[in-house]
Amino acid sequence: MGKAPGGFDEWEVIERVRTGEVNAYALLVDRHAAHVARIVTRHVPRSQVPDVAQETFLRAFQGLKTFDGRKPFEHFLACIAVRCCCDFWRAKANSAETPVSALAADTQDWLDRMTADQGRVIFEEEAERREALELVAWALARLGPEDRMVLTLTGLEGYSTIEAAALLGMSTATVKIRAFRGRAKLLKILTQAQGEGR
Repeated sequence: MGKAPGGFDEWEVIERVRTGEVNAYALLVDRHAAHVARIVTRHVPRSQVPDVAQETFLRAFQGLKTFDGRKPFEHFLACIAVRCCCDFWRAKANSAETPVSALAADTQDWLDRMTADQGRVIFEEEAERREALELVAWALARLGPEDRMVLTLTGLEGYSTIEAAALLGMSTATVKIRAFRGRAKLLKILTQAQGEGR
């Protein structure tokens, strides 16, 4: 790990923090704040981004003694950020659910079209549409936190199974199983929601 943009050697700063110069950690936070924010923004509601990003840096500080430098510090932070997002959704898992009737009318119309016309194909083709985004977020919120994160990473963000497994601290087999089961659960949620919306 050499000098990164910004003119200081990250490994040297990490060693300074480990030997008691805790204020040096601010250099690492400043350098990687935007990177962590980008990750967290893709996985939690915008209002929660500052809290989850702060939790990421707190956990990274607490786990600094385990960082061995074999992978970039940025990767170490990315793994922690993804796990913090997963923990955020785990904490929300018991919150009250939003009924289908609370979705916007155009989203309900899209749901009717999607389930009537070969759901999976239409869903994949139109997932980027604005109406679909609300529905996808609503349906993903009904999955367990691990399933939600696996599907978001592999299905929406394009990470490979191996990359998602590394970020989540899971085996590739676990990621494949969760992705398969998560897609089935998501389709069931959407089908049930279509029935309730009528």
